[in-house]
Amino acid sequence: MIAGAFTGLAFLSKGPVAIVLCIGLAWVPLVLRALHLRKQFPEQAAPMSQFIAMHLIGIATMCLVAASWIYPFYQNASPELWKAWFWDNQVGRLTGSATNTLGHNHEGKPFYYVKGVLEYSAPWTPLLVLWLGHFIYKLRQPKQISWTDGFFAFWFTLALFVLSYSATKRSMYLAPLMPLFALIIADAVMIFAGKWFDWYRRAWLALMSFVLIAFAVVPLWSGLLPEHKIPPALMEWLSTWHLVALIPLIAIALMIIVERKGWPQWSKMAIMTALFFSSAFTYLFPAIDIAKDMKPDLAAFVEQVPEEKRDRVASIRFSETMTSIFFLYHDWSVPRVDKERAQAILDGVDPEYDYLLLDRSNSTQEIISFMGLRADTEYEILAKGTPRSDKVKDAVFWLAGK
Repeated sequence: MIAGAFTGLAFLSKGPVAIVLCIGLAWVPLVLRALHLRKQFPEQAAPMSQFIAMHLIGIATMCLVAASWIYPFYQNASPELWKAWFWDNQVGRLTGSATNTLGHNHEGKPFYYVKGVLEYSAPWTPLLVLWLGHFIYKLRQPKQISWTDGFFAFWFTLALFVLSYSATKRSMYLAPLMPLFALIIADAVMIFAGKWFDWYRRAWLALMSFVLIAFAVVPLWSGLLPEHKIPPALMEWLSTWHLVALIPLIAIALMIIVERKGWPQWSKMAIMTALFFSSAFTYLFPAIDIAKDMKPDLAAFVEQVPEEKRDRVASIRFSETMTSIFFLYHDWSVPRVDKERAQAILDGVDPEYDYLLLDRSNSTQEIISFMGLRADTEYEILAKGTPRSDKVKDAVFWLAGK
């Protein structure tokens, strides 16, 4: 049940990718291994009915945890928002059919995830690399490879192959593999722990302390930041002293205390790393909230669209995020249309809509070419908004044909 519950949470975090990587690549080999051991040691095996029931309960728990959020969302979301979240962002990204419209297209980059693996395994990265190198070395004498070694290597290799094969690539898709990284690193600690790891941990402590001190005294060096690229509200927060700055300093003191204890190497490393990330994110969350707050700028944009005209407005290139915030903040379910329909709207021949909302994300491309419409299409910008944090490359336009 616990495994099923956490797998359900993994689905809510990363969608079908989590099921493919956690269930398909880990659960299936483990079940096959269990069936093999049942035949080899029948006197020690639990009844088959209990074995099957245990797995069915786990799968049911996973489905219930996922459904606890998905079903209420389905009941309350608009049809456009449900389509954007489920069919486009979940199913579409998994199959690759929505890659060109939703972005993150990294087709033809087989080594895209190398950097992500090194990043997501930090600060234990050397141990992960050592384990992989040690496994490759043991391939020279396959008899030295245990079933556990083979299972870890199979899961790791096939998961990266599946992720790398897909055209849609994002480092965050590695998140469901964190349990695998933890298992490999724990195995590596037992093999490679030594004096060198003490020095590595102390170097990591020094680096973490430097970063946390830099966070705690941001007002002293905030003037060095490029103000023209930072929202005024965020710049004001960075330039002001806050009590939350004490948290990184307290974390440094606790890390030093932990380092002085006579505890096992891996225990001290784990505790110090947890202190670092928890204190760093606690300090950064208020700044992140300010930088990512889309509500004020979105409200300023929506107010420019008269309510009596909103039924005649459609959207193109709207992301799941943009569709969601229009519905969440303003109860406005903006219908999405394809390129051909958008062309008809700006040409003034669409029977249902007179206006377009365009979400031009991560681009400064000219509007018509960004939408992929005819070069001679005439249009008028009725309003422009910049609800996202990037005020240069991200913008929302209210358009009408001429």
